[in-house]
Amino acid sequence: IAIIRKTYGYQKKADRLSVSQLAECTGIHQRHISTTLAELVAMNVIIRKSERSDIAINKYHETWDLTARHEVNEAKKRAFKKVNQGVRQNSPIQIECDETSPIKCDEISQTQKKERNINTSTDVDVSSTTPVATRKKTDCPYQKLLELYQQHFPTKQQPRTLGDRRKRIIKQGWMYAMRLNHSETGLPLYTDTESGIEWWGKFMAWTARKAEFCMKQQHNFSIDWLFTAKAIEGLIDGKYNTVKG
Repeated sequence: IAIIRKTYGYQKKADRLSVSQLAECTGIHQRHISTTLAELVAMNVIIRKSERSDIAINKYHETWDLTARHEVNEAKKRAFKKVNQGVRQNSPIQIECDETSPIKCDEISQTQKKERNINTSTDVDVSSTTPVATRKKTDCPYQKLLELYQQHFPTKQQPRTLGDRRKRIIKQGWMYAMRLNHSETGLPLYTDTESGIEWWGKFMAWTARKAEFCMKQQHNFSIDWLFTAKAIEGLIDGKYNTVKG
């Protein structure tokens, strides 16, 4: 619909549309726009010869192939190496992440391209025949996440109990972050309980150091807020790094 508005809405059959334009029009985060466009191209719903070419709706709807989306997802999965395979444990590269989001920490060596795996603090070599990094079904480690919160935010509101409502909020945040991918590598932030606990520990440590919102707006900050999708995405994107006024 957004593409139709931006093309036929302005009496155009095709137009060069940027990711930011489509994100503003749809409300979808920019990191998901490129993936969505690739899926629409694969399904033959839109026509786009390259990333910088005009975008147009394929008006011949009988040629649309809505089953192609699954094939695109499978192809993307095959492009990445399984996180728990081929990991070199010796001599990990130390990366300074203080000035960036914990999801965006990445480094490329002079001799070989490597992808930084935020889940394990080790390097994962990239090859053309890498298997998929699969997310495993796992129970939410409520108590461990609570302990991490208490460790990194000792002066903030501390929950008295882990009741059903709070467990539900924490689990929703745990599952939401588990569905997110590294913005540079495309790999999941974490795939199991162990890597998830490690990522949340880094995320909370980074938040405590960098998010001014957490430091100055104590009455608004709690474990319930931290595990909302809005807070997770906002902190990752740096929306709370400064406080206006």
